[in-house]
Amino acid sequence: MDPNDIHMGTLRLVRRVTADGELSLEEIWDLAQYLNGNETAQHKWPGNRLWRQLERAYEDGEISPEEHRHLGDIIVEVEEACAEISTGATHIEHRIDLASIAVTDLKLPILNQTVLQEPRDPDTEKYALDLRNHTCTCPDWFTRHKNVPQGSFGRGCKHIIRALGQAREDGEPITKQWDPRSAKLVSLIASLELGADPLAHWQHAATPDGGAYLGWDNTEWASVFARNHENQYEHYGFNLEDDHWSYGESPPLADFVSAYLKHKA
Repeated sequence: MDPNDIHMGTLRLVRRVTADGELSLEEIWDLAQYLNGNETAQHKWPGNRLWRQLERAYEDGEISPEEHRHLGDIIVEVEEACAEISTGATHIEHRIDLASIAVTDLKLPILNQTVLQEPRDPDTEKYALDLRNHTCTCPDWFTRHKNVPQGSFGRGCKHIIRALGQAREDGEPITKQWDPRSAKLVSLIASLELGADPLAHWQHAATPDGGAYLGWDNTEWASVFARNHENQYEHYGFNLEDDHWSYGESPPLADFVSAYLKHKA
């Protein structure tokens, strides 16, 4: 495939919202809104494959189970095409010196607050968030985050993460009062308009060459927030069973991150 025919912004968004191997209704609306406001992306791959289906759903204001399944099939096609362009296989031979790694265990910060957030659908009631117990009344929280252990970042749907990132006290961000690594991860996830992937274990692991925010449990996909080749943080997915990066795209610290995750998982 000619690289000029690929819209990297769309590809990065697809990779971000499906890094956990699932495609929620809210993530579908994120894709639809992005493509609706970007005509160039509508006409380049993979947006040209997705927009044909998303345009109908966007106009109707709803997504049927059949449309949901069809979009999932298209996402699979996109990932398979990316694998042909770049296999993304790591074939891990990288050895890590555990003594040289600085590790910080990360916990989702607690606030003694309950808040209401407006849903995307105007016909839906506001979502009620409990920022002490990290609960939300949105469908995504009940479907994916409810059973994640208390205190884990994985309990944070996008509404919880957004509310924590926006919290203020005396006009100052409350994030300044938290562990800096946990505050940074809240900021990173919120800036991408995502929720945390529903994984039990979260750490920041660093070597002299740099560090990354990592989430994993007993599932095949791990979640990674690391700097890309432009030195900007991005969200990546790493498959622990097949040793490959989602959509064939990996961070500069891929060898270290993949080896560390394989060691921990």
